[in-house]
Amino acid sequence: MTSDYNTIQEQKILMEQTVKKREEGLPDLEKEVLSHEQKFKDLGSIETLRENKRKLQQAFAWAQIHEMEKELEPLNKQIRTEEARIPKFDQKVKESQEKADRCSSRWKAIQDELNALSESVKEIQPEHKEATNELQEQKKKLKTVQNDVRKIHNQLKNIEKDKQQLEERINEMRNT
Repeated sequence: MTSDYNTIQEQKILMEQTVKKREEGLPDLEKEVLSHEQKFKDLGSIETLRENKRKLQQAFAWAQIHEMEKELEPLNKQIRTEEARIPKFDQKVKESQEKADRCSSRWKAIQDELNALSESVKEIQPEHKEATNELQEQKKKLKTVQNDVRKIHNQLKNIEKDKQQLEERINEMRNT
């Protein structure tokens, strides 16, 4: 029994030495655990910072898009204004064309009448002087109508140029 007692005593001493060594190493282990805990917290902070960075980048991108839309709004408004004016110019072109057609038909009618009068003058010699006076009068009317037709054609050309310039401006605005 004494031998058992001695063995137990030796084991007890060995256990106490082992516990003492472990207790001496415990502060180092605690420091190491604290160090690892701090590193873990730092990794968590880094992940939070990354998430915040991603959110800020998204917010910045949307802010830029919004700013671009604000910058483009005046151009879009101007395009809409110019497009709204096109029907008015189309109407003016149509009206001018109709007026030119009416003047052309009037001119043709007067021209036909002038030709008929010229034939009558050739056929009716005794009434030649009277017919000559009427012919001169009709020629004046013809010149007036021709001037009117020329003016209308010039107006029509100017309106068509304006329309073309408007369409070019609209296309330029669309392309910018």
